[in-house]
Amino acid sequence: PGLSRLVDRLGQRRVLPGALLLSAVGVVGLVALAGTSAPVWALLLCALVMSACPSQLGSCVRARWSWALRHRPDEVPRAYAWEA
Repeated sequence: PGLSRLVDRLGQRRVLPGALLLSAVGVVGLVALAGTSAPVWALLLCALVMSACPSQLGSCVRARWSWALRHRPDEVPRAYAWEA
């Protein structure tokens, strides 16, 4: 909900690149540390970073389809189906 609220307030272009970067850092850190004898707190920190910025791409793409097809509302369900 927090990330979605930021997207609504600031826009997709300003929020999603940073969220993607943070999520990627968390995933890479978790994968890199998983096979080592890293302390549990380090793994939890990576998991926290990864899950704090989940990708909202599906919702954002649907919002873009709605805007792009605002003059042809009958095409929106088709665009959603293609996206899915």
